[in-house]
Amino acid sequence: QLPVNICATPEKIQKGIQGLESLNNEGYLFFLSEGEHSFWMKDCLIPIDIIFIQQGKITEIYPNCQPCVEEICDRFKGEGDMVLEVESGFCESNDIKKGESVRILP
Repeated sequence: QLPVNICATPEKIQKGIQGLESLNNEGYLFFLSEGEHSFWMKDCLIPIDIIFIQQGKITEIYPNCQPCVEEICDRFKGEGDMVLEVESGFCESNDIKKGESVRILP
């Protein structure tokens, strides 16, 4: 189990983890429309793992995504109605893999 901060408004989705120096053992869960989405690390300060989730199943994992201070940043694309951002190394240390199910508890 991992406590998460919910990002469901356009403002929170756009800001994401920009400016944070730590995730404090929490994740950031983005609720999105179904389809392909693209995330990037512009103005972020810490490396993270990015997990794309579609209808409760992990569709893609990008481990150890590094912050970007350039004008053009790498983009991490995937299919999903949710994206979970966690501390870098979280997926590896918790043996989380593509295709696994995810449950969101209140």
